[in-house]
Amino acid sequence: MFETVETLNYCHKKKIIHRDIKLENIFFKDRSQKDIKIGDYGISSIVEEDKSKVLTGIPRTEIYAVPELYISQQGKTIITEKMDYYASGITLPYLYTGKNPFEGYLIMPS
Repeated sequence: MFETVETLNYCHKKKIIHRDIKLENIFFKDRSQKDIKIGDYGISSIVEEDKSKVLTGIPRTEIYAVPELYISQQGKTIITEKMDYYASGITLPYLYTGKNPFEGYLIMPS
């Protein structure tokens, strides 16, 4: 997880918000399993130099999404770098137990 956070720090310095951090998007670089890579930047966002926030649509992987993403402003939600760190925090117990940390809990009403 330390290397994942360091990678996110690098991305954020480059003004990139990944927006889809989850176990399935963290990969080992090689068979030694010592270095990781973060993949799937398909829904990532680039923050403009003079802005600290970006407006975007609802996240695709609900269990990793910070609850604030579900508060809408004119049909859109505000995202920040902190949301990548939240998703990393949700990934940690998933990695440790091999189970969805919210299993058995209702996340979003149907």
